[in-house]
Amino acid sequence: MLQVLLGRSSFFTGQILFRIQKNKIPECRVQRNPPIVHKVGSTAISPGKRMNIIMGTNNHLFFKTRFGDAAVIYREKPFLMIKTLLPRADGKSPVESLSKTERGKAGTHPKALVVSESVIDYFKGKPLRIPWEWMDLCDLTELQKAALAAVADIPYGKVKVYKDIAQAIGRPGLPVLSVHQLQKTLFRF
Repeated sequence: MLQVLLGRSSFFTGQILFRIQKNKIPECRVQRNPPIVHKVGSTAISPGKRMNIIMGTNNHLFFKTRFGDAAVIYREKPFLMIKTLLPRADGKSPVESLSKTERGKAGTHPKALVVSESVIDYFKGKPLRIPWEWMDLCDLTELQKAALAAVADIPYGKVKVYKDIAQAIGRPGLPVLSVHQLQKTLFRF
């Protein structure tokens, strides 16, 4: 298991860690006196507000698929995939909605290349391998993580409706609107 120290908290007693367990969704948590971990940045935390993790600048890798342009937004050291932008139906570049800061500088990290090749292969009809160990999911709620995992468990070529996802995450009564709000989560990769 890889543990990365994101920073120290003045509100919590302990350190904020980004943990990656093999074949599991990454998690963020606070731990008192953790074992030695790799420090990559600092955090800013205030009570009742979302954790803001500062880990350096973003990088991007643009690539072409059979359906149009796509991109991987990531950070280096350690490699963390921030976002995968898929081709848009209107043919416009998917990065047009990103600010220059969010887009970052151009890069060609080997792991970003693996992600791009996986997306290209997916559009050619091959199953997608989801690189959980590279994904930054710290800003997701437990419900969003559960929905993401449920969608990832859908076999290649099969279709599920929102009701199926709600049942899979143990929330069968979840209104369609609430599940629909999870949509931005489901398309992280």
